[in-house]
Amino acid sequence: MTVRRIVLTLAGCAAVLVALVTPAAGDTLANRFSANIAPSAEQPLSSDSYVVQITNRPQSDATANNAHVAVPAGFVVDPISLAATTSDAGGCAAASWTVALNLVTSTIDALAPDAGDLCPGGRLTITFGAIAPAVEGTYTWTTTLLQDANDFGQQGSQPAVTVDGTPPPAPTLTATPADPSDDASPSFAFSDDDPTATFLCQLDGGAASACASPQMYSGLGEGTHTFNVTAVDPAGNQSSVTSYSWTIDLTPPSAPTITLAPPAVTGSTSATFSFTDGDASASFQCSLDGAGFSSCASPQTYPDLAEGAHTFGVKAVDPAGNESSVSSYAWTIDLTNPVVTIDPASEPPDPTNQTSASFVFTSNKAGSTFECRLDGSNFSSCSSPATYAGLANGRHSFGVRATDSLGHVGLPSTYEWTIDTIPPTATITSSPAAISNSPSATFAFTGNEAVSSFACSLDGSSFEACTSPKLYVGLPDGSHVFRVRATDLAGNTQPAPASYTWQIATLVPPDTTPPGPVSRLRRIVGYRLLKLTWSLPTDPDFAYVRVKLSKSRKGPAEAFVYQGKRTSYTSARFVNGVYSRYEIQAFDASGNASSPVQVVVPPSVLLRSPRDGQIVKAPPLLLWAGVPRATYYNVQVYRGAQKVLSAWPVKGKLRMRSSWTYNGHRFRLRKGGYRWWVWPGFGARSNAAYGQLLGTGTFIVK
Repeated sequence: MTVRRIVLTLAGCAAVLVALVTPAAGDTLANRFSANIAPSAEQPLSSDSYVVQITNRPQSDATANNAHVAVPAGFVVDPISLAATTSDAGGCAAASWTVALNLVTSTIDALAPDAGDLCPGGRLTITFGAIAPAVEGTYTWTTTLLQDANDFGQQGSQPAVTVDGTPPPAPTLTATPADPSDDASPSFAFSDDDPTATFLCQLDGGAASACASPQMYSGLGEGTHTFNVTAVDPAGNQSSVTSYSWTIDLTPPSAPTITLAPPAVTGSTSATFSFTDGDASASFQCSLDGAGFSSCASPQTYPDLAEGAHTFGVKAVDPAGNESSVSSYAWTIDLTNPVVTIDPASEPPDPTNQTSASFVFTSNKAGSTFECRLDGSNFSSCSSPATYAGLANGRHSFGVRATDSLGHVGLPSTYEWTIDTIPPTATITSSPAAISNSPSATFAFTGNEAVSSFACSLDGSSFEACTSPKLYVGLPDGSHVFRVRATDLAGNTQPAPASYTWQIATLVPPDTTPPGPVSRLRRIVGYRLLKLTWSLPTDPDFAYVRVKLSKSRKGPAEAFVYQGKRTSYTSARFVNGVYSRYEIQAFDASGNASSPVQVVVPPSVLLRSPRDGQIVKAPPLLLWAGVPRATYYNVQVYRGAQKVLSAWPVKGKLRMRSSWTYNGHRFRLRKGGYRWWVWPGFGARSNAAYGQLLGTGTFIVK
């Protein structure tokens, strides 16, 4: 290949031009390069610095030693500003190339120094100043890269510069804060019809700076603000300004004033509220009974409200969205009639022998007034207590009703009772012979009306309560007088008791031999129930048995619970969980008493396991007798004075564990003595309806 070097003088400056002629045979196009230029856009007749980069692709097989850039018509290149350098790559070091402007060919020609070729992967950078053409358009800077006269093939397009003097259209705001607004951190979104445009933003007259959509600000103060945005195309042309002004208001309005509301207690099922606010521009939001707030206006009416307590709330909202505090009003809708309660402690007994009566009553509603009537008369105003005197014998009725402050009249509460001032009469219906040889005597008697009690007296002794038949034994020979009097349910006592006189004359020595004791004594224990059964002695003069009770482990039994000839005794009000000891003696007609027979009911009788005082070596299974209709049980366990467990099983058993948590503390089953209690519960556990103690017992852990 032939290479010619030509030296020309341009504008007084020497330039070395390299002309490449016909390539020699064997040249290849396997070698590739790419090129670009910056800036890629300019305004007409603008002066700027340009950079052309030519890259020997890494896949090339050869180095390059010269390059050319065709200057598009209209561009004026400053030859003095020309410079060319390469980067190191492969075996080629970075170097400065000779570069000149060829006015004949309108090319920028660059030539490598000796040993300064551009290896594959290396880059040739040519810089220069130039003035853009006056005519808008796209201008291509055609580049070539060669090894001597051998061209490299170009990969990609030739670099180009767009000359553009037309500004882009003004941006369009697509999102802005409300005006006015309560947001101190607004956001703006914008776009432009020129997709290549970038943007400049400005706030409140400050410096404009590059920005992108969305543009956000924070910490803005109250007052009027202005946002400006300008579009800038790649050539630097700026659009006209798009502007938006708005006001930030962060001060909430004052709480509304409620000027009209229903009474605090009303019988109306509708309510109307009127309200105002010091901010005339504010709107309102209302809420009823804690529901969400919604837009409303004064007056606000709510119809068809239910009985009970209600709360109305209203708040003001200014145009910026600031909300005031809530003004509220509470009231109660009362549709229920009042209820009068007559105090049971002032009610006269039924029946009674008192001819006066006083009634104390109250209403479940404060401020109620009352009306009373007696024996079906008309209701008339009254107050508590209502007192009546001089009432006649017979049945009476009292009624009282209340009227509340809203005019609701309740149903009357009534009480009926009987006044009886006439005493009863007791009559002796059975008695011993007028002259008897028996040291015992039995009297039967009755009353002429329902009586509450009888009282008996023998031989002038004090009257004591008694029942028919009344038995006396061990009486001495001689004259005796029996008297009995009745007291009716109204409390009237017979003034002159019924009386009977007889004599006892025995022909044999007195009997001092006691009867035999009762035998085969058995106990049957249940929840609140005890039954004792026994067999009577076979003595021919046996008269009766007497059953006595003691709640003390020491001392004799003294409380009489039964006397008679039956072979059993039942207590339907037996108290479980406490110590009870029963003593039974038989008596003959002469009053001689047998030796006592005793039976003990311990507090643990209904606790099945462990037995009271039992020693256990593992966590015990607590078992107890079930209680009819009990829905759960409460089991409490103490170690000494400390409660260590309280549980609520639904069946009559509870398995203890070696360790457990109670009342926030961790416990373990340690050696020592424990006491446990069981109570039955009825209904839902939340009602806490417990019966009497079922039983208590102890166990010892070894």
